[in-house]
Amino acid sequence: MKKILLLFLFVSFFGFSQIEIETTDINSENKEVSISVIEEIPLFKECEKSEKEKHIECFNEMIQNHIKSNFNYPILAAKYGIQGTVLIQFIIGKEGKITSITSKGHQLLTDEAERIIGLIPQLKPGKQRGKPVNVRYGLPITFKLQ
Repeated sequence: MKKILLLFLFVSFFGFSQIEIETTDINSENKEVSISVIEEIPLFKECEKSEKEKHIECFNEMIQNHIKSNFNYPILAAKYGIQGTVLIQFIIGKEGKITSITSKGHQLLTDEAERIIGLIPQLKPGKQRGKPVNVRYGLPITFKLQ
């Protein structure tokens, strides 16, 4: 049987995740802020003790570790040699919970990518002007058989 490997394309601070979102009316109840422009990014508990300058680095590392530790290559995708990249976006809500997960890619792969993202633990919410806000984040996940 083939060895299975997930290659996670690490998203840097200026990677795919930074889709610009209009942020002029921050008081709007459902307004989203891009992680690239937010004043205080959402944080995993493990990142709260790090220096503010290192928050995005810690956040990205924790996302990568989460994906690696929760990844299961879909059995049917492996059986039929299905590989590819899934582009996934989600919102880290004002309460720090993951919501509104969307993805593009082969259905067998997107199902797994969405499952993994749905398992992200509650985070410390991001803040803009001192108030918790919804934060949009996205990343590519590459599925590759070896």
